[in-house]
Amino acid sequence: MTRRRREAALILAVRPGRLRAARTDRQARLQDARDEILRACTPGSVTLITGPSGSGKSTLLRMLARTRRQAVVAPDPRTLRPSCAVEQVGATCDDALRILAMAGLSDAPAILTRSDRLSEGERARLALAIAMDAAERTNAPLVLVDEFCSVLDARLATSVARCFARWVRSTRQCAVVATARDDLIERLSPDLVCRLADDASWLCVRGDHEPASHPPRAA
Repeated sequence: MTRRRREAALILAVRPGRLRAARTDRQARLQDARDEILRACTPGSVTLITGPSGSGKSTLLRMLARTRRQAVVAPDPRTLRPSCAVEQVGATCDDALRILAMAGLSDAPAILTRSDRLSEGERARLALAIAMDAAERTNAPLVLVDEFCSVLDARLATSVARCFARWVRSTRQCAVVATARDDLIERLSPDLVCRLADDASWLCVRGDHEPASHPPRAA
């Protein structure tokens, strides 16, 4: 531990050993949540991870990606290559237009404009389309999407969520999406909802609203 870190720990009255124990406990809780999600991952299923910022949603997705090596992870919208959307997905133009429409991109300006000139919401939908395309081409066992519809307005988010859920079930993919938004549950109709708390404790609820078989660890 650095001197600055020790000094801060003294000011905050936090013992280094307690910090290590908290990190270990948090990691164990997220591993339990990961295992519960993997048990629910079947073809055509959708799992929604939700919870406040900092609760571990992105960490949990990374753990799932490490466990399933062939999983498709939706790219960060900020890192897309600067070509137009229709050039980034699909084996043919018709295929590209189909996938883009399923991801919520169907207007000509967005489809024919370079990604670096698109709005934040348009780039997010293009990133989703790229993941959907990769999953179809590789028949990946799992599709992982972080910040799902997070930057979209309510109307557009519900439309994209509905289309994405339809795509998952029609293609028999298995998808896990993470978002802080609870208003998408009805449109996604997830088979499993994993709710994370600030301390990484969790509760998984099936689509029939019955608690999952492995409840969160005691605090």
